[in-house]
Formats: sequence, C-alpha cells, structure tokens
Amino acid sequence: MRHRPIHSVTLCLIAVAAFATGGRAEERVEAVPRAQGRASDLVQWTQVSTRDYESTQPGLGFSRRYVASVGWADVYVYDGNHKGWLDGLEDPAIKPAFDEAVDEVAKVAGPGVGYRLTGEGRVVIGGRPFFHASMRMRVDGREVESHVYLTAAGRHLVKFRISLYQPARPGDRAMLEAFIAAQVEFVLSHPYVGQAAAAPLKRQIAIQVGPGGLDGATGPVWLCYALARADYWTHSGRPLPSPGELEPGFQEELGARLKAVEVYRDLRKRQPGVRSSYWDALEQVDGAGFLSEYVWTYLRHASWSGGEEPSRLAQFDVWRRTHLVGHTPETRCGLIVQVVPATP
Repeated sequence: MRHRPIHSVTLCLIAVAAFATGGRAEERVEAVPRAQGRASDLVQWTQVSTRDYESTQPGLGFSRRYVASVGWADVYVYDGNHKGWLDGLEDPAIKPAFDEAVDEVAKVAGPGVGYRLTGEGRVVIGGRPFFHASMRMRVDGREVESHVYLTAAGRHLVKFRISLYQPARPGDRAMLEAFIAAQVEFVLSHPYVGQAAAAPLKRQIAIQVGPGGLDGATGPVWLCYALARADYWTHSGRPLPSPGELEPGFQEELGARLKAVEVYRDLRKRQPGVRSSYWDALEQVDGAGFLSEYVWTYLRHASWSGGEEPSRLAQFDVWRRTHLVGHTPETRCGLIVQVVPATP
C-alpha cells in the first residue's frame, strides 16, 4: 500500500471547523496527543494536518502530520485491505508490508539526494515490537535521518515515517520512542473510523511554511504571525471557504503583522543578539505609525476593499523613499483550508 511522503513542511494546526451537509460550521481547537516523559519536555510535536486516503483508495486509511523543531513525522493508520491484523508482528503479512514501506521511501527519494539505508531490524518501544529501518538523505538540500516504524495495533497497521534534521542530538532516540509510544496509545484509545467516506467531514485551517521557513532565531516570530491569522479566523465567526489557500483580508494581515512585530520586540529584549533586517524594518515602520500603510502598499490583495484604504498613504510614500530603500517584503507562512474525515 502506497503512502507518498510529503517533504514540504506544514505547521501548526490551529482551528478546525466541523461541518456536515446542510449543517453550520463549528470551530474548535484540535487536541494533540503529546508524548509523556523527559524527552517530551525537550521537543513539542504539533499536529498540523489530517489526510484521508480511505475515501479514494480503500485500505490506505488516514494519516496525521506532526512537526517539531527537530523535524517532522507522519503517522499512518490503515489495514491495507487485510482485515483483522494480528497484534504486534505476529501476522505473516506484516513483514512484506514493512519491506514495501521501506522501498517506497527509496523510490520517492529518487536519485541525487544521497539516499542510503543505514539500518534495519526489530525494536521494542513501550513493550510493543516494531519493524524499524533508518536511512539518510537530503530533503530540500538539508541532511536528514529518516526512520520507518511499523507494528499492528487495534487490528490495523500503524506506520511511522519520522525525519530528523542532522546533526543528531543527544536524546533523539528517547524522544522518538516517547513520541511513538504516545501515538500508539492514542490509536488504541481512539477506535479507527473504517468507513472514512461515510464519516463526518471537517474543514480545518493549517499553517503552511516552506522548507526552512521557521529556521533561525526569528522562526517564532513568523510562527506568531501565522498563529495570529489563524486566531483571527477562529474568532471571526465566519465559515471557512472551500479548500485551498486562505487569502488574508486587510485587517487580518495588519493584525498578524502587528502581533509579530510585538513578539519581535520582546524577543530582542530577551535575546539582544537576535537581528533580522526584515523585522528591523517593520519595527521601524510601526514606530513611525505607518504599519497600516505598509501592509496596504506592500501586501495588498486584489480582494481588499477600497473603503479600507489607509488615510496616510501619501505621507508613507514619502517616508519609505528614505527609510525603506531596497526593501523587499517577506511572507514565510500562509494558511490553507483542508477537508478531512473526522477521524482521531
């Protein structure tokens, strides 16, 4: 069964709007299982999306994507059209399923990324046996160590694809085991909805960033910008639009940039060595009282109403010719709307 890895990093599921045909959208915060134990104090895994495969490819189930500062992880729950998997590694069909999972990673990696298998065998995590393989490759130009884990739990296969940025850190193994053990516990405590197509659907907002978009000391500032946009939708009372990119309105964009500038100021107070030419410029713009004009001038979308146009555009135009020479606006995060089955 083929689950294609996704290398573009999607970050921080914030709000979901559950809907049914003919029903009204309802917004809520998505609960995320967190690994317990010391390792989880060092790394926070954040769920960013749920993907439904079952409705179009029966047997492939669903997956959840998680991200953290150290990498990303995909958790798959599926039956491969093999009903009633024996627990653990007891089922004769599980080794071929594992071999196929490892082969899929190699095929998707393709040539030119330095793919190499570095280990394969059995491990025990949380008292449960897993098949495990590790491999190295480059993803978006960055060296990663990837892991594939497979076991059977709750009469389904539970597969993990976890990629960690290199170089490795002390405690990586303990962190992985804590995350995997918590996820298996979550799967067992939330029975799988087998008929995904018949399950209630939900629209969800996910924050999407490109590779490296949150790297560096100002990563939290960009994350705050994205969180502020998502929070705007959560409290707006408006139903989410059709799946796809979620274009910001003027007030949404302005509020998110303002919040991010505030976070950048606070970050520099706590870490005086942190600098960013872009956020330095925006801090200067805000200090001069031109943030509304900046957003309208540099970030305007065609859908913005002329009635929202700031009143000091002419003054800002004069000011920016002196203070923003050569300035290039940046947007490293965006929002997307996804439709997924309401599975755990």
